[in-house]
Amino acid sequence: VTPAPRGCLYDDGRVVRRPPSEGREMASAGEGRLLSVDYEVFGKVQGVFFRKHTQKEAKRLGLVGWVRNTERGTVEGRLQGAEQPVRAMQAWLRAQGSPRSRIDKAEFSNQRPADRRDYPDFQVVK
Repeated sequence: VTPAPRGCLYDDGRVVRRPPSEGREMASAGEGRLLSVDYEVFGKVQGVFFRKHTQKEAKRLGLVGWVRNTERGTVEGRLQGAEQPVRAMQAWLRAQGSPRSRIDKAEFSNQRPADRRDYPDFQVVK
């Protein structure tokens, strides 16, 4: 999974650019250890509002990162946040997804501790 481009596109076509330091706050005292994890989800995950539901669930869990469709027919992205919500989102990506999706498998890679958030929020990238 490659990083999202610096000027991330939202679903409505806006390009959001941010200064290098924006969105890179340290973990708050109550948040615990921050994790960063890349993911790719396989199955019927395009054309079923998977990205929109992924964004909604990630925001509900307080995570930042991004999600996008691939040319391979999968969905990929990056999650960042406290360990517990990241684990909950991994479970959601493995088994739940959007109501009309069918998940065959979800792969996670590049899991690493993070001392800062690299994104201001969770974005759908085109």
